[in-house]
Amino acid sequence: MFNTVLFDLDGTLLYMDQEEFLKEYYGMIVNKFIDYPKNCIFEATKAGVKKMINNDGQKTNEDVFWEEFNSLVPITKEIEERFLDLYENDFPKLQKYTEVNPLARSTMDILQAKGYDIAILTNPLFPKVATNQRLAWAGFDAQEFQRVTTFDNSKYAKPNILYYQESLDILGVNPEECIMVGNDVQEDLSIRELGVKTFLVEDNLINKYDLEIVTEYRGQFVDFKKFVEELPERK
Repeated sequence: MFNTVLFDLDGTLLYMDQEEFLKEYYGMIVNKFIDYPKNCIFEATKAGVKKMINNDGQKTNEDVFWEEFNSLVPITKEIEERFLDLYENDFPKLQKYTEVNPLARSTMDILQAKGYDIAILTNPLFPKVATNQRLAWAGFDAQEFQRVTTFDNSKYAKPNILYYQESLDILGVNPEECIMVGNDVQEDLSIRELGVKTFLVEDNLINKYDLEIVTEYRGQFVDFKKFVEELPERK
């Protein structure tokens, strides 16, 4: 039986239309740097994100992002300060494009009361400040969890199984001790290659490549809560 629960965030614990959310997020970057020529900051940001998704593990996602960004647009103190302001003052406005999962907090409380270790394995393409904000929108504090993946503490990204292996190693757990809970068929179920069981949450199901769905458990989040209620207390 597993003793560690690994959660996706966006679309699982925090409901959202990810395409709409990312569209608004990138639009926010464009507007923040509207005085820069030809959307160069936006293009450099997209290139940096692509580098993170394909990171080979030699450096953190944060490092490869800024290296790629800097190769296209030299980083200045003014750019850094404007990005910091964006995440502190503009990013919170994106909350209106999300919706609280009404069962997430109570389900997490049950798991914590039963003694399970919990990690948030959200695709680590955002800085800590942005990830912690999204956790807060969902009703959580990052300090509750054994690990929360962000671009500064990760060297890979979903669906690369090395992303998951990295987190298992940091958590000090074996695959058979874990279950992954997520809503994206490609990104969240890829962990099965390591021998981790999965629960596919279908409230906001994403299967953009129409992949065959292979998972030990599946259902709405209400079904996952029932699953949690039936779990034994961890000894």
